[in-house]
Amino acid sequence: MTLDGVNANRITAAVNGFKAAARPEGESSGGAFGSLLADAILTQGDNGIGSPYQYIGKLVQNTDSPGAVMAALLGARGGNIAQFALFGMLNALLEDGGGFGALSAAGGTAPTAPPGMPLTPAITNDASSRSAANYAAVISQFNVEHNPRYAVNQKGRGDTYCNIFVWDVTRAMRAEIPHYYNARTGEPMQRGDAGASEMNANAMYDWLKTHGQTYGWREVSAEEAQRLANAGHPVVTALKRPGAHGHVQVVCPSRDGTFNAEKGVTVAQAGSNLTRYSHISDLLGSSSLSRVSYFAHL
Repeated sequence: MTLDGVNANRITAAVNGFKAAARPEGESSGGAFGSLLADAILTQGDNGIGSPYQYIGKLVQNTDSPGAVMAALLGARGGNIAQFALFGMLNALLEDGGGFGALSAAGGTAPTAPPGMPLTPAITNDASSRSAANYAAVISQFNVEHNPRYAVNQKGRGDTYCNIFVWDVTRAMRAEIPHYYNARTGEPMQRGDAGASEMNANAMYDWLKTHGQTYGWREVSAEEAQRLANAGHPVVTALKRPGAHGHVQVVCPSRDGTFNAEKGVTVAQAGSNLTRYSHISDLLGSSSLSRVSYFAHL
């Protein structure tokens, strides 16, 4: 995925807006993405963010290459703060659906297929390069709010696909919670394998509890779940509802890099409510929240 060739119009608009003028109060005239650039570049000395970005302001003023600006941002050293700034920029780029297509490395559209088919996503990540920005890019590419793969009621029975979204994201993160598995041993299997069962949300909960540790997953607290997601580790929630539909979600990096104890973790999910970023308390009632388990892949 090249920088100058991807989302060039949006980046150029942001850079031009940033170059046009910064108001005396420090506000940028470049829109949401321009404002985020301004925050990253102009803030000096606060919370350690100034140092990694101190030379990028000059670069913005002296280049017409959005790719060069993005390369400098991506190469900046700033630990978690830099990662959260980049994560915010990524979310701004992905607003309104159209930004996603421009970021895609393969044809400009979200990877999609019927729910039971495995995907080959353009953006993947593994344990050698975990970060909030990388994790966010993996999650965002699936365009969960608009991808027909996760659409509700595909079979006319009120069917939902939270388990498929979790499968897709964890598979792209090289920490697969499988969709096809041996129900007796928990061993992941492939579509078409003899004896393979399909894993729904309740089965995912059972698999994580019983077999997850064998495959790198361990149960954590809600606060630890957010901290680990903010560091770029794959994290999921699982809620078992015996005799009813369970639910699973992807815990995504929080935009401010913190854990909100009142609102809970930030999540992306398929299901009856399709969202790429919400607090869990906005999606589940108190009774369900009290029974949610959190699992991180380490």
